[in-house]
Amino acid sequence: MAAKNGHSVEDDAVEWFVLLRDASATDEDRARFLVWRDADPAHARAFGEIERLWNHLDHVSPQSPGLLGPGREDVSRKMPSHTSPSNAIGGHALSFNSKVTFSSKVTAAALVLCGLLIWAWMPHDFADYRSGIGERRTVLLDDNSEVELGTATAIDVAFSPTHREVRLLEGEAFFTITKDAARPFIVATPQGEIEVRGTAFNVKITDAVAVAVAEHGVTVRSAGGATASVQQGKMVRFDQKTVSPASNADLEAIQAWRRDQLVFIDTPLETVLTDLRRYRRGRIDLLSAVAGQKRITAVFEKNRIDDALDTIAESLDLRVIRATSLFTALVTN
Repeated sequence: MAAKNGHSVEDDAVEWFVLLRDASATDEDRARFLVWRDADPAHARAFGEIERLWNHLDHVSPQSPGLLGPGREDVSRKMPSHTSPSNAIGGHALSFNSKVTFSSKVTAAALVLCGLLIWAWMPHDFADYRSGIGERRTVLLDDNSEVELGTATAIDVAFSPTHREVRLLEGEAFFTITKDAARPFIVATPQGEIEVRGTAFNVKITDAVAVAVAEHGVTVRSAGGATASVQQGKMVRFDQKTVSPASNADLEAIQAWRRDQLVFIDTPLETVLTDLRRYRRGRIDLLSAVAGQKRITAVFEKNRIDDALDTIAESLDLRVIRATSLFTALVTN
């Protein structure tokens, strides 16, 4: 909704919220705010929504994907066959919502607010190798094995004449391992480890560890001792106690990040947003538990996360609120 000053009502609500939280706010400022708030019910609703955003800063927990069913959205059906994902996402024209413009009087307070709203991704600064947000990086190891690091990923490497180990500290990586009968290769994670001798496979850390095998096979061991063999074309998830049964792996979708794409097939919105957060600085919140369970099938470009959010919002009848590039929320209409 547009406001008379050219901003959206949400923009004005953010400005008022920032101003009123500033110690320099005067009685006159508060009186002007009350006039603005009471002038239109939409103003009061927008301001209340900003207050609610402030009070609900915790992320929504991700869920595992399931099967298509009632109430689940297939965004890809909205994509015309003649349109490539680089020009449109989910078949919708790409657009950027205008960012909040702060007046000079609230600039300092806005900076304080934005600082408090930042979702603080803390990289492992002392890791042997790491990639930045949205970055892909390939590391060639001493044994000619390759590790391709996905976005916001960190690894430590420990090689010796009898030992080869890479510790995946966070993120996602694709491993192409050279065969060495005398030195098995270990990928260690906080939840357990993967042992291989010569193979190619993808590992992703979220709430658990997902392993998908592209060539040959691997052995997975949880920290609690559960063990499973995973063969080519299969995948498992494991945590510190258990290893899931092996299932068929959609290797094209799983490896899409290596082509700078994000592919989601019948995936809950909560899980989609968990992935999108890894590709964009700033915080992304969803303030709707019901919407979080709706399912998405779509292909997004890694460098167009804001466009992806706009498409998701349009497809699921949500609204995007942006308080600068540092904080974005999806809310119900």
